[in-house]
Amino acid sequence: MRWTLAASEVPVLRDTTRSLASEVYHCERDCRWQLRVDGHPTVVLDSDEVLRLDALLDGALTMLELDAILEDASISRPVAA
Repeated sequence: MRWTLAASEVPVLRDTTRSLASEVYHCERDCRWQLRVDGHPTVVLDSDEVLRLDALLDGALTMLELDAILEDASISRPVAA
């Protein structure tokens, strides 16, 4: 599945996955988790997928924050050729 999100939507999705990830540690069996985001279909994930998505979104949010810091400092990122 592929979702396209605006940069402003990433923190909201990150908050949702963070909440799910904290619940994963309380699951004693093979649990399934539903992730719902407005404008996108509901996704059912297993515990490992929730944790991987949480880590991925954490990294994405960090990159967005870094990009904003560099933009504020008027430092341009190198562009890949």
